Amino acid sequence: MPQAATAEDRLKAFQGSWRVRRTIIDRLNSAIMRFEGEAFITSVQFEEHGDLASGDTILRSSRTYRFDSSGNELVVRFPDLSEFVRLTPEPTQRLVHHCGADLYRGRVIFRSPDLWAETWVVVGPRKNYRSVARYEAGRRLGGLLFLHVMRDKGANGGRCLGLPVGDRQVGCDAVVQQRDVANCR
Repeated sequence: MPQAATAEDRLKAFQGSWRVRRTIIDRLNSAIMRFEGEAFITSVQFEEHGDLASGDTILRSSRTYRFDSSGNELVVRFPDLSEFVRLTPEPTQRLVHHCGADLYRGRVIFRSPDLWAETWVVVGPRKNYRSVARYEAGRRLGGLLFLHVMRDKGANGGRCLGLPVGDRQVGCDAVVQQRDVANCR
């Protein structure tokens, strides 16, 4: 895959919806967990929702990051706006993040416009795991982006959570204009 000119160019190329599969090998607790869900990337935010399975237990899981730029780097921030990592336009990157006594060593690989991956090895006093995730592009229809919005798998058996786009709420499996995705909040 050709190198993007800037980190912002890299972000533009990856905006949209993504299917996510992650395996987490927890060495501390001798457990293997699997996450399946969807991620949504806009010009200012990364949001991921899905189910985390460990044995017979399934938990709803989510994470959100904010984006801003600094020179030729894309700064990835936690919701409180503290810095997590910085991404460059390079197709393969090694990342390091210190969180208290925990050390996160990661690698991000942008394989193609439709596929990217990340791995993390996390070691600390109460953590010792490896996480490997694969992101595959969501369905796109011509100039439209097909968004499959997560369904709540709670007691009601699966209701649509919908997605706020601009000033309206769209339902599950909605087709919206590509420009509207940047207005998601």
